[in-house]
Amino acid sequence: SFTAPTGLTAVSCPTANECVAVGSYTNAAGNTGTVAARWNGATWSLQETPKTDSDTDTSLSAITCPSPAKCFAAGTQTYGVSAPMSATTSTLTEQWTGSRWKYQSVQPDTPGDGSGAEDAVDTLVGISCSSSRHCTAVGLAFEDSGCNRCGTLAERFNGHRWTLQRPSQADGLQSVSCPATKLCVAVGDAAAQVWNGRAWKLRRIPAARGGGLTGVSCPTRKLCVAVGTARHGRVLVERWNGSRWS
Repeated sequence: SFTAPTGLTAVSCPTANECVAVGSYTNAAGNTGTVAARWNGATWSLQETPKTDSDTDTSLSAITCPSPAKCFAAGTQTYGVSAPMSATTSTLTEQWTGSRWKYQSVQPDTPGDGSGAEDAVDTLVGISCSSSRHCTAVGLAFEDSGCNRCGTLAERFNGHRWTLQRPSQADGLQSVSCPATKLCVAVGDAAAQVWNGRAWKLRRIPAARGGGLTGVSCPTRKLCVAVGTARHGRVLVERWNGSRWS
């Protein structure tokens, strides 16, 4: 067992003897920061993550490790927490290089923060990498005053930088799985979206209406399983065979 001074929200295990978990902690001043812990097959130990200034909150919600030497984590960073009415929340990614965590400072303008609104919120809650040079992160974007492309948020990493993608509009994506370089499947609300290497295509999931899909895993190109809730809180499991959901 392992007790961290925080909450861990996601974990990825690239091998049977190595796992990395991420989350956030709250310091004595009341600010939140990112945290990571590593399992080496015998014990858990905390890893040092990048620090931010006292006016910024950060947290990690998702992680994927395509290899023991490469992990990518995604979450949010909020600037200006000392003045909550004008604070903005944007996307955050961090990379494990095999020896340390590195803050990926260059993030694309997302639908909310690209509008320049003070109440913009952009957050990443899911991430998947088919290799260390091909990753996709998903989440949602919104602002209280409204924006033209709020809703679904997706970003793509090519080994050097993240770029904004343009998935079909929905209420936000909760999870993503990429079984191949040119295939990712993401779910959220009552829909799934499939990226074919060129564009995202929206697939409605009628059974999820009144509930929503919150997780997806794709072990192969022609097999994905998504889970969530249906109407009246019933458990929902959907299966994709490469062409349709059932």
